[in-house]
Amino acid sequence: MADGALGYALVGCGKFGRFCLSHYQAMQNIRLVAVADTDAALARATAEEFGVTPLASLQDVLNHKDVDIVHIATPPSTHGPFTIQALQAGKHVLAEKPLAVTGREADQVAQTSKRTGRKVTVNFILRHSPIVAMVQRIIREGTLGQPLRAYFENYAQDEVLPGTHWFWDRSLSAGIFVEHGVHFFDLYRQWFGKGRVRWAEYLTRPGTRQQDRAFCVMEFEDMLVTHYHGFDQPIRLDRQRHMILFERGDVVVGGWIPLELHVHGMLDDPQKDLLAAAVPEGTLTTLKQYAGPDQRFRSHGQDHTVTAEVQLDYAIRTPKMDVYGSLIRGVMQDFAASIQTGKPTLVTLEDTVEAVRMGEAANRIADGLG
Repeated sequence: MADGALGYALVGCGKFGRFCLSHYQAMQNIRLVAVADTDAALARATAEEFGVTPLASLQDVLNHKDVDIVHIATPPSTHGPFTIQALQAGKHVLAEKPLAVTGREADQVAQTSKRTGRKVTVNFILRHSPIVAMVQRIIREGTLGQPLRAYFENYAQDEVLPGTHWFWDRSLSAGIFVEHGVHFFDLYRQWFGKGRVRWAEYLTRPGTRQQDRAFCVMEFEDMLVTHYHGFDQPIRLDRQRHMILFERGDVVVGGWIPLELHVHGMLDDPQKDLLAAAVPEGTLTTLKQYAGPDQRFRSHGQDHTVTAEVQLDYAIRTPKMDVYGSLIRGVMQDFAASIQTGKPTLVTLEDTVEAVRMGEAANRIADGLG
């Protein structure tokens, strides 16, 4: 146990909370103090597995003098109220997504954080992904020109989501756009800046009240972005894909935990260098060389001069769940360091509030209220 480590407690000992614990064990700047769950048997089993004290409630955690960070890993409807209680008790909070289920509630969390001087962040792991950072650099440096269109297609499994699961109860989850979509509202805000939801819709599984497919259209400056989330696949066919279309090519990212990156475009020599620098471990292939008049073309009303058509491919070979674990550690490492040094976190409180607001806006439009 490292000197000066921050005391940490988990509230919510479900499968994901325990997964986080397993990946925090090796961290030096936090130490697990306690776990809590309303299911006493689950709390005892988790505490025994990780060698700490089992507690029965959030209040027990807040009364524990050695707890500096409370990790809220309970259903979404509890995140806002639990986070506010923890902040008022003088604790810092790492909340699972979403921060809250409404924009108003998210604002209340932010105001409480400001008033108490305690920090809050959300487990937006994608901000810690190396592939996300590579795409961010390609966009920022204009390597492929201006982005014109983007989409995210999420064909997710529902094998571990029975009809009785809280995921399907919007009073607990706030629906797909808030419970799950906040990851990607935040990601696209990171890539493209401030955006707004233009249109949204849910589809309900026949014979049930389960809204299992959601689609929305967003506007980011001079581009339209769409998201589709469907929870109806077998685990072995769970798959996701991002595509960004630019003036001179496209970027494709595979996996909601990004594991693959593919870039195709027409570039000049300096742009090829920028691409190679953005993805230093990628394989850059020249598909075609251009010379003379063939170097010139137009797209999006602009004149361009290029020297080659190229393809870049990059893949993370580490197993997906190990990558997932490393991203989870990255969030907690960043949060603990922020508490200890006063430096801002990579995921700001403003980011987490805005993601909830976008999810809420999508819900209102889909429900015919926006």
